[in-house]
Amino acid sequence: MAVRDEGEGRLNKKGDLMKKHVIFLAVLTLAFLAGFWVEGNTAQAQEAVCAQVKLEIQQELTLERSAFDARMTIRNGLIGFDLTEVGVTVTVTDADGQDASSLFFVDVFELSNISDVSGTGTVAAESVAEIHWLIIPSPGAGGDSPEGQVYNVGATLEYVLKGGYQLTEVVPDAIVVKPQPLLVLDYFNPRFVMGDDPFTPETEPSVPYTLGVRVKNGGYGTARNLAIDSSQPVIKENELGLLIDFELLNSYVNDEPVNNTLLVNFGDIDPGESKVARWNAISSLLGEYVSFEAEFTHSDELGGELTSLIQDVHAHVLIHDVLIDLPGKDSVKDFLALDGDTYRVYGSDGVDEEATAYLPGGNPPAVSGAPSEQDPEITLSFPETAGPVYAKVSEPADGDIPIACVVRSDGKTLSPDNYWISMERDGEHNWYPFVNIFDYNSNGTYTVQYNYGGSGGTIELTPGHLNFTDVLLGHSLVREANVSNTGDGDLAVTNIYLGAGTDIEFSIISCPSLPLNLAPGASESISVRYTPSGYSWKNGVLVVESDDKNVSGTLFGSTELDEDNDGIPSAILDENGQIMDVPPCIGGNTENCVDNAPGVYNPDQADKDGDGIGDVIDGCDGRYEPNDNMREATEVSGQWPFETIETCIDWEDDVDFYTFRALAGSRVEARIQEETTDDGLDTVMGLFDPCGVLIYFNDDNGESKYSALHQVPLPITGDYYLAISSVEDYGFQGANGLYQGHYTLYLDVIANSGDFDGDGDCDGTDLTIFSQAYGSYEGDDDFNADCDLSDDKQVDSDDLTLFADFYGDAPPEPSLLGDVDKDGDLDGVDIAAFAASYGTLVEEDDYDADCDFNNDGAVNKIDLAILATNFGRMACTQ
Repeated sequence: MAVRDEGEGRLNKKGDLMKKHVIFLAVLTLAFLAGFWVEGNTAQAQEAVCAQVKLEIQQELTLERSAFDARMTIRNGLIGFDLTEVGVTVTVTDADGQDASSLFFVDVFELSNISDVSGTGTVAAESVAEIHWLIIPSPGAGGDSPEGQVYNVGATLEYVLKGGYQLTEVVPDAIVVKPQPLLVLDYFNPRFVMGDDPFTPETEPSVPYTLGVRVKNGGYGTARNLAIDSSQPVIKENELGLLIDFELLNSYVNDEPVNNTLLVNFGDIDPGESKVARWNAISSLLGEYVSFEAEFTHSDELGGELTSLIQDVHAHVLIHDVLIDLPGKDSVKDFLALDGDTYRVYGSDGVDEEATAYLPGGNPPAVSGAPSEQDPEITLSFPETAGPVYAKVSEPADGDIPIACVVRSDGKTLSPDNYWISMERDGEHNWYPFVNIFDYNSNGTYTVQYNYGGSGGTIELTPGHLNFTDVLLGHSLVREANVSNTGDGDLAVTNIYLGAGTDIEFSIISCPSLPLNLAPGASESISVRYTPSGYSWKNGVLVVESDDKNVSGTLFGSTELDEDNDGIPSAILDENGQIMDVPPCIGGNTENCVDNAPGVYNPDQADKDGDGIGDVIDGCDGRYEPNDNMREATEVSGQWPFETIETCIDWEDDVDFYTFRALAGSRVEARIQEETTDDGLDTVMGLFDPCGVLIYFNDDNGESKYSALHQVPLPITGDYYLAISSVEDYGFQGANGLYQGHYTLYLDVIANSGDFDGDGDCDGTDLTIFSQAYGSYEGDDDFNADCDLSDDKQVDSDDLTLFADFYGDAPPEPSLLGDVDKDGDLDGVDIAAFAASYGTLVEEDDYDADCDFNNDGAVNKIDLAILATNFGRMACTQ
């Protein structure tokens, strides 16, 4: 027939073909109070209106995922006849041949020379049409095994040619679908937003509050490069036109600060893993969230609900960020939330637990004591409770005095995240304070200590955040914070230190002598130094304790990522500030790679030999050879003598291997004939038998730098390996990068040419055979080509000289370096014998020549490295 299908159903496996976009719409309805004032009237609120404002925060979630590009080419080679009514149906079956099309989204995304493949398309005469389908698996298609599931993708091609209907079944091609992630998103927002209260004459400051999200991967595949990008909050409805403003301040992932943008990058989330993000926000007016909805959509162009990797999205009322500080738990804060009437802790590790609650109006905790400057403590108690517990009582100090600490009766001091004072409003616009405590496996009794400020001083630490950015490696940056007394009385500063979890790159280098007494208005400076040790972000906390309260400031440090200012980063960090495994730039490429010569300006990233080391620092540019293991050894058999020219030992992991085939009894001559005098290369040479056992070794010990093997006999017939490396690499397991440079290798294998009868030696029988042919020429009856060792068509004195060189020789017994007791293996007995001689010189009594494997007159670390290389091996016999 005149239709030829090329590559029908052939799939180009394109991992990470696209990014999946999900738009989140968070609708938050807030009730704000609008007050109208009458001048001089002490009854401030003459009229009050509850205003409903709808706030919308749009977010885009992206992550990498796999899809497949299916391509079909239809070539119509007919002259004057079109293929009409063309239709193609793509089919997917599982490994058992069962239809699995429902597990995949299949959509045409590119057409060439054909307008449609649903039954109305046309492939014109003498033309070629090409169709591409995007095939996206549903979340469950990859199964739960890391190996994934195999599917077969085929197609049915239908068309009309010369009025006749034609149908062609396309042979299926196999694809492998890996397990996919399946994400659940939990959003958290507070009930109250603290800002300016219209029912007071003064203007109250806005108080930051948290919006949080937890992403939990309940699938069997990793969610890769997951990010959430948030737009600024937008007011969708504001009937009264309130002058209200919202602002997102900063962002965190797993409590680590990230770039001050609304984009938060979670990185990879493995199966069963969770990660959390938090945004700090402020509102210009005081209000209350009365409803919170979160929903998501997935583009229909990418499969809609079928292929969405988002399983569900939930919204919760956030009570407070808390910390489950049990052994084995992470140090990332968790979410205490209210779902209807149930309090629940949503763990940063993905574990959700219902919390037992002791609340006013229900089952309140018992409270004893009335806090004062003379007795600043109260006791709070409730029944002993297993698991998470949340307690709340009316605040006896009217919310004006901060809590200094909370101590459980067994001596446990609660984390500051697990106690707080909250403010709540009743229907008459009155505000009431409450003491809140969160704990886990509680014994039920707590002492709450208030901080009455001692002598009346008020502590302030400025700035609250010390930022150390773009600090070069090997350098330091010092910044200062000031501790001040803004109160009316004296302030006693009792301690200054770096808090738990602070990275060691931070240090306090100067601070005032303690205890420190600050008069009203006085201040002192604290100097903190940051010294980066590598390419990663670092964090810390500066803590100052006083008789007023304890204050803290955050520390953040980052390393300059372009050391030489050539526009190419020296390292690339992930969202957690850790160095990503990004390859160095090769061949002038400057995208998605790191500087191949960090510290040396080279914007062109020139790299002749493609080894990832820029030419500006690469002494071996253009001469790198990738023969750094036996599997990739350079084959030189029969090229005798073989000679390299200015071959290079490059940087890390470069060992040059050469392989050749030789008969038993043959001899090897190998030497480093020449080295460049201006480089630091000092060579080591090792010869391995066909079993990969090291049988000969030479290290000139740095004296001549010319390693060599002279006429060493080979024990068996097979493929041998010669290795060249730097002097530090005795075991040939990868160079240490300490020595680099060029060498010229001379290698020759002299075959065992006198073994005419093939019995493995050169003896009287071979001499008899040679004598019978001696003096003959090619064409003579007694001419024996095997005896023409010089290959000059005659058996003469030249051949006799060559024969005499091997006469009486037999191949050596198979052995291996390190086999001190000569029993054919290298075991504990050999180690014991070696240990007895280790560290000795040739002139000493306990020196053992059998342990001096490289014959340099000393039993030292070189011999130890050889011993380690062959330990556990046996001599190669075939």
